[in-house]
Amino acid sequence: MWDYGEAEAIMAISGDPDMTAIFPRSTPYPQPPHHLTTPDRIMKKAQPEAHFAMPTARARVATEQRPACCASFTCQRCPADAKFTANNGLMPTFGDERVTVALQSKALRYEGAGNSIGALVFEHAGKPYRVTGDLFVLGANAIQSPAILQRSSMGGGLTGKGLHESLGAHVEVLLDGMNGFDGSTITTGLNFGLYDGGHRSEYGAALVYFENRWTHGLRAEKGRWRQSVPLMIVTEDLLEDRNHVTVDGKGEAVVTFVAPSDYAERGQVEAFAKLPRLLEPLPVEDIVFRSRRPTESHLQGTLRMGEDPATSVIDSRMIHHRWRNLVVVGSSAFPTCSCANPSLTVAALSLRAAAMV
Repeated sequence: MWDYGEAEAIMAISGDPDMTAIFPRSTPYPQPPHHLTTPDRIMKKAQPEAHFAMPTARARVATEQRPACCASFTCQRCPADAKFTANNGLMPTFGDERVTVALQSKALRYEGAGNSIGALVFEHAGKPYRVTGDLFVLGANAIQSPAILQRSSMGGGLTGKGLHESLGAHVEVLLDGMNGFDGSTITTGLNFGLYDGGHRSEYGAALVYFENRWTHGLRAEKGRWRQSVPLMIVTEDLLEDRNHVTVDGKGEAVVTFVAPSDYAERGQVEAFAKLPRLLEPLPVEDIVFRSRRPTESHLQGTLRMGEDPATSVIDSRMIHHRWRNLVVVGSSAFPTCSCANPSLTVAALSLRAAAMV
């Protein structure tokens, strides 16, 4: 899919060329892979078809806009500015004279008639403004995007339903005589050993992320501080209507999230049970379940894509089934949930949608 290659070029993705073994590519990754940790290197040698350097938008080598990742594990604020952001990657777009950016503004509602939207009403500094156009793009997030449509009396059907994200857990692997934490970015390895197979008819696929940050602290034993590997187990989830977004009487978004699906929960249980075999190449002393991750930070599915208006909200071109001049982008369009980070797919689908308009 050429859109992935274009998105990777814009974001300067670092990736492992060996991943072509499971994911064929039309273009090479723009950046070389990050340095693996010692446990990652052992795993990759033993499982070359399943263990790879983690693809990431954290620069492995400096670009014209971004320095290389400093591996200081403070990615939320990235002191080196190595992680792709709109500020360091898309500023030429904002500088285009045809672009106006309205910061600190809130989209209130669309106005439409027939099968077309004619205007957007938004609020800035306490005052309402109305802008008209021939084409509108909705890309807030999986909570606010359906809420905007519902405030506009453009909801109904599956609008707002199916709110979900992948399900994650923290695990720590204690090692006997092997040091970790010697990689070049925050997450260095990605293992597909528990991903695909016939089990997916019964429980969710799992990806195992090998971390290069001391999520659970360093070990307390003298001389063994670095003898551990933090893992994240992330499983796919199902879209369930019981998890949904509505609006209240004031038009504010209301989230109802009952629980992840049993399918995702079973995937977590099975993945943890299979870790000892998966990790056989390493000198494992113990495998400790640490905690459920509170969120994977990528909400999805509330304006799902599909060809049938009865089972989806937008079509394969990302256009709303009824409102034919409304393009919906972002992870709210996802009709299924992978256990991989969705950011690159969001970017690729947005580029595809723009090319098809």
